[in-house]
Amino acid sequence: MPTQHTPVMVQEVLHFLRPGSGLYVDMTLGGGSLARAILEAAAPDARLLGLDCDDAALRLAQETLAPFSDRVTYVREDFRHLDSILADLGIEGINGVVIDPGPSMDQFADLERGFSFDGTGLDMRFDRRREQTAADLIAELSQDDLAAVIREFGEQGRAGRIAAEIVQARRRRPISDAATLAAIVRAAITAPRRGDTGKRIRPETQTFMALRSYLNDEPKALSCGIRTAAAALVPSGRICVLTYHSLEDRIAKRVLRELQRACTCPPQLPQCQCGGRQQVVILTKRPLRPCAEEVQRNPSARSAKLRAAERC
Repeated sequence: MPTQHTPVMVQEVLHFLRPGSGLYVDMTLGGGSLARAILEAAAPDARLLGLDCDDAALRLAQETLAPFSDRVTYVREDFRHLDSILADLGIEGINGVVIDPGPSMDQFADLERGFSFDGTGLDMRFDRRREQTAADLIAELSQDDLAAVIREFGEQGRAGRIAAEIVQARRRRPISDAATLAAIVRAAITAPRRGDTGKRIRPETQTFMALRSYLNDEPKALSCGIRTAAAALVPSGRICVLTYHSLEDRIAKRVLRELQRACTCPPQLPQCQCGGRQQVVILTKRPLRPCAEEVQRNPSARSAKLRAAERC
């Protein structure tokens, strides 16, 4: 079955990535839609390394990228380990890299995975070789810890109330599917708060995002992945980072700014002690957003932001 995922801001990514000859890395390959666009725009001798820790995604990508089969290398691995992957493959530098984190539409469509609010399962693992699932988290975390996860990773102001409702529900019976969890969260948020404008995301969104993000260690992975990718670029090589919520975008903004600074010493030191060197030049003064036409065509693009940088 072909991939159902539509990548966002493809033309903008290609504009900054400037694919030509050399090796390009899709750190979050998914079903291969964005990788296909990169290969179509690149020189005929360009190669692509596709990383994904989801075995189902890699199978879809191999189908999507079949016309380029001799130019693509697939690796089932967490993208934060790019440095060791390149070392194992004997690769010393890459010409461009793109990071497009989070679940794909293919993963949302598989209801047993539990990413969707209508899910029949409650897994949420990107890498199903991991032992712990979202259902395990729901069953094992204390009410305080559950609230902390929802608050920190989902930026949900009603985390305490949601956690309390989840704990009450799991005392009655195990919570083993996403649809049940979504109903519990909806029940926990019954009325708008003072100051709400009416333009509200679905109440389940932040809780689901928090559990998925915590379970898969997404913030740390994104921070580490950007640093690792930037270090692997050849001079003038470029990195594109797509984000879909404020926590992700803050991480991308902070890490790229740190990589652009030559010195990371505290300002009160009389002279540099770290010996730091500027690694990248940021190409996007502000993050790019999808145009209205794209959002109308692909509503999942509405929250996307793109940041890009070039290796010094």
